[in-house]
Amino acid sequence: MDTNGKSDRDDCKTTNRKGQGIAEFALLLALIAVAVTLALTSLGKESEDALKRTGNALTKEEEQPEEEEDDPVVAGPGCGF
Repeated sequence: MDTNGKSDRDDCKTTNRKGQGIAEFALLLALIAVAVTLALTSLGKESEDALKRTGNALTKEEEQPEEEEDDPVVAGPGCGF
């Protein structure tokens, strides 16, 4: 026992609780990673098709020739201005 009335055993409990929190956090992170992996695997084909359609639509827009702008009319010396 130390001067504060705490035993070495009390310190050990605190350390174990911190370790338990870290372990729970790691398990939760692993569970989330597995859930995300399963979701992406099951939705992968649908996502791939949607991304391909979007990419194709963007590519088609880029391939269209841009309309040429007419030169603006500039008032010259013979225009009465």
